[in-house]
Amino acid sequence: ISIVQVKWLKPSNNFVKINSDGSCKDGCCGGGGMIRDHRGHLIFAYSLNLGHGTNNWAEAKALLYGVEWCVRNEYDYILAESGSKVLVDCVNDIWEPP
Repeated sequence: ISIVQVKWLKPSNNFVKINSDGSCKDGCCGGGGMIRDHRGHLIFAYSLNLGHGTNNWAEAKALLYGVEWCVRNEYDYILAESGSKVLVDCVNDIWEPP
């Protein structure tokens, strides 16, 4: 057994932070996330019924929804976090999307 401490870190001033997640079971997918300001205050939370797909697709759709919401609501400085290494590496152009 190993114990890992996990701590949410506030973004820098003027930034908002998206934390998103997506998952699938038997091909049925869902996702969601939350957007907080630099003080850690909740700005917006969302939950999505995504229909049929894959785990990576659900992770990507959940993050995309958060980014699009921020852009529509004129947040210019966005920091996004995801627990999906595949998604993070694809967004950062480290790995080709599957």
